[in-house]
Amino acid sequence: MICRICLVWMLSLVWAGVSADALHVDVAWLAASDRSRVLPVDVRSPERFIEGHIPGAVNLPAEATWGDRARGDLLPPVHRLQALIRSAGIDGSRTLVLYDEYPGLDVGRVFWLLELAGLPRVRYLAEGLAGWREAGQPLERGAVKPEPSDFVVHLRESRYASRLDAMLASRGTGGVLLDARPGAEFSGRKKVDAPRAGHIPGAINVPVRKAFVGEVDASPLKPPQALRELYALLPREDQVITYCRRGRGAGLTYMLLRDLGYSVSVYAGSWFEWSRDLLLPVETQ
Repeated sequence: MICRICLVWMLSLVWAGVSADALHVDVAWLAASDRSRVLPVDVRSPERFIEGHIPGAVNLPAEATWGDRARGDLLPPVHRLQALIRSAGIDGSRTLVLYDEYPGLDVGRVFWLLELAGLPRVRYLAEGLAGWREAGQPLERGAVKPEPSDFVVHLRESRYASRLDAMLASRGTGGVLLDARPGAEFSGRKKVDAPRAGHIPGAINVPVRKAFVGEVDASPLKPPQALRELYALLPREDQVITYCRRGRGAGLTYMLLRDLGYSVSVYAGSWFEWSRDLLLPVETQ
């Protein structure tokens, strides 16, 4: 069995080098970057941030981006999203590089929200904090309190899909629906946190877990070529609308597809919303 350290090292070689149009960066690029132009953004909890983070980073915890209702991960109100961005000192003048231990569900969600908010240059660290440490790069400890910014959110409608958008795509007139849930939930064999089982009619199923090495959460992402092959069935000419159970997996799928050059948006309501509207159709396999 390949040890985790060896795996991180091998993947760092695969991800090495950054093309001009890529939305990911590698450890070497981030380490050499000018902090006046590049801002690392740690999406972990404040407690983990204090224990050790990339020098110059600010903390924007993914856990703080959930909505106000009991569902917990709805799109947050615009004023709340704006307050989070401002409190992290983010003003749009620098390239943002998001990171977690590995680029997973939390990185994907924050990536989508920041692009949705209108920030122009959002990237992610391909090898994650694990790759940063394995490369021998330094860490800083302690809390960071940046100077609040005056950033104003301007929502990019092209990054967001409503229930109506999902309905049109389901009827074949508004793009392609991509269901990022596990196959058992997509097929209807398993029902999780929903009154109905199955999927939105016409949707394609590519479970987001298949993007991870070993196909388990909290693991490194597969190399770029493997990701291209994973999503090869999606037509390049169509808008892709991603959804999952509650929106987190859809955010990561959004980030990966954006990095691969697709035009993509997130159906924020996802299966949680669709399955609860008994007037909307459902398919099973």
